[in-house]
Amino acid sequence: MLPNVLGIGVQRSGTTWLHNQLAMHPEVCVPDKRKEVHYFDRYYENGINWYKSFFSCDGKGGNVSCIAEITPMYMYDPNVPKRILDTLGSVRFIVILRDPVDRAVSQYRLAKRQFNLREDFREYLEGNPDVLKRGIYTEQLDNYFKLFAPKSFLFLRFEDVTRNPALIFDQLSRFLDISRIGFDEAAGKEVSNEGFSPRLGGLYATGKKLVDYLRDHDMDYAVNFLKRMNVGVLAGRNKNRVKIMPNDLEFLRSYYCTEVDRLEAMLGIDLSNWRQ
Repeated sequence: MLPNVLGIGVQRSGTTWLHNQLAMHPEVCVPDKRKEVHYFDRYYENGINWYKSFFSCDGKGGNVSCIAEITPMYMYDPNVPKRILDTLGSVRFIVILRDPVDRAVSQYRLAKRQFNLREDFREYLEGNPDVLKRGIYTEQLDNYFKLFAPKSFLFLRFEDVTRNPALIFDQLSRFLDISRIGFDEAAGKEVSNEGFSPRLGGLYATGKKLVDYLRDHDMDYAVNFLKRMNVGVLAGRNKNRVKIMPNDLEFLRSYYCTEVDRLEAMLGIDLSNWRQ
């Protein structure tokens, strides 16, 4: 039992929301132990049987037509497309695109939360050049287009996920050939994995390291137990989000200006609101 649908990105673009929506649909099966399996980028050497162990559709009855897995890192890692082709052959891809400026800011806020960073935004960019590279979507997609037909891809916009989920449900149902009514309309506009700043940053960062260790050792049952206990609340939350200076936003907008033009031409979709 292997996936015939992969959500490959992009990071910080609503992929957790997408996973949750697909998990609720009676015709779709997703990994029940963890959302991001990371087989094709991080654990490829573990072998195909390890990957198969994450997929069990027993609780879905006999109506499952899609087996899906979502790991945003798959789009960014250049080694992944060939591995997917060799392992799965013909497969469909879901890509949620987000304004690269907002995506970079969101990644910084996530890093502040997970690693208790002290750097300001510009220092973070200088020390982590991959943050900017992750917003160059055309280069990442070109790695896939060399191996897979364009009709294999469904491109969604993050803005529609947050503002018009009904449109997303329409697009997903057509692309996956599943029932439109299988999605949870009531949960459509809920934000998943929303960014926040913990009051006890060191405690939160330690908890993140523990979760990573448990997952690296296939102890997902312990991770899921901690989630059910909601132990993250021990670190608390600050009311104010991490602010980004206007000149840093202007730098990002200038940096990605040409990339937005290239992506718009490549995919034939309207990205004019990313230029504002």
